Amino acid sequence: MTGTAPATLPDHDKGAALVVRRLSTVYGTSYGRITAVRDVSFQIKAGEAVGIVGETGSGKTAIALALVGLLPRNGRIVAGEISLGGVELVNAPKKLLQEVRGRRIAMVFQDSMTSLDPLMPIGKQISEGMVAHLGTSADEARRRALELLEDVGVPDPATRLAQYPHQLSGGLRQRVAIAVAIAANPDVLVADEPTTALDVTIQAQVLDLLERERQRRGMALILITHDLGVVASVTDRVMVMYAGRVVESGTTEDIFRDPRHPYTLGLMKTMPRLDSPLGVRPAAIPGFPPTGYEEVAGCPFSPRCEWVRPACRAEYPPLERVAEAAPTHEAACLVDVRTEAPGDAR
Repeated sequence: MTGTAPATLPDHDKGAALVVRRLSTVYGTSYGRITAVRDVSFQIKAGEAVGIVGETGSGKTAIALALVGLLPRNGRIVAGEISLGGVELVNAPKKLLQEVRGRRIAMVFQDSMTSLDPLMPIGKQISEGMVAHLGTSADEARRRALELLEDVGVPDPATRLAQYPHQLSGGLRQRVAIAVAIAANPDVLVADEPTTALDVTIQAQVLDLLERERQRRGMALILITHDLGVVASVTDRVMVMYAGRVVESGTTEDIFRDPRHPYTLGLMKTMPRLDSPLGVRPAAIPGFPPTGYEEVAGCPFSPRCEWVRPACRAEYPPLERVAEAAPTHEAACLVDVRTEAPGDAR
C-alpha cells in the first residue's frame, strides 16, 4: 500500500479523556516472555466510543487491564504512557491508582459471574464504590443503587438489592456489573467483551444500555470485542488489533466502507449475513495467530494472508494514513487490497 505520511498523535489534546502513547506490555510465563501489546497509541475524547477488535490473543484485554492498573502479577508495562485527564498512570503510586480506578476509569469485565463478589449482596456491591470514591453516606448510596438498577433495566430493583449474583440470570448479572462500573460516574468506561455468553437478544439489550449510559453521562466508552458486528452501531471509531499491534484504525464508517488491511477483510468475512444462501457458513480465516513468544521480522499476519508478498515477510509495515481524504484512517499493510489481487506472489 502506498500511503501518505502517518497521522501522528498530538502532544496533548485538552479534549481527550484518555491518551495512550506507545504502550507495550509483557507477560512472564514458564515457557518464556510473551509480548501482549506492542507500541500501541490512541486517544479517546469525552463522550466518544472506540471499539477495539481482534481475535483471542490479539492484545485487546491486555490493553484494558493496563488502562485500569489490573495486569496480573506476571504482567507488566515495559514502555509507554497512559494519561487519564492529564494524570499519568504508568508507575503511579498504588494509592493514586486506587483513587482513580472506579472514580475516573472503570471496567465491565467479560464474565459477570466471576467479576461480582458471590458473597456480597448486589446492593452493597453497587453502593461501596460511591461510599469509597464520592463520600456518599450508606443510606444515600443505597438509594442511588436502587436508581442505578432502574437505570440499567433490572426488574424489581428493590428485591434485587438484597439478592446475590447466583440468584440472577447472566443478562441481569451483566446489567448489575454495568451499574457497579458507572456508580461513581467515571470519565472512561472500559467494557471487555460485555456480551460474551449472552444470547443475541440480551446482547443487543446490553449494547443499547452501554450506548444509552454513554450518551446520558457523557463518558468515554472503550468497547473490546472479537466481533466487528458488535461495534458497528455503537462506536465512533474502531481499532483492529493483531498480534498485539494496531493493524488498522479509523472511523467506524471508514472501516466498514473501505477496509484496507487483509485481516480486517478476513474478520468481515466471518460475520454472518442475512442475505447468505441457506446452508452457507461464514468464511474462516485460515491458520492461527502467533503465540507471542517469538519475534516476527515481517508482518505477523503474513502466514495467513492471501495478499502476502516477499516484502511482507521481511519488514513490518508502518501504520500509515491511507488517503488524504480520510485523515484518521490508517492501515499497516504494504499491499493495496483494493487494486492488487490476492495470491499472485506467494
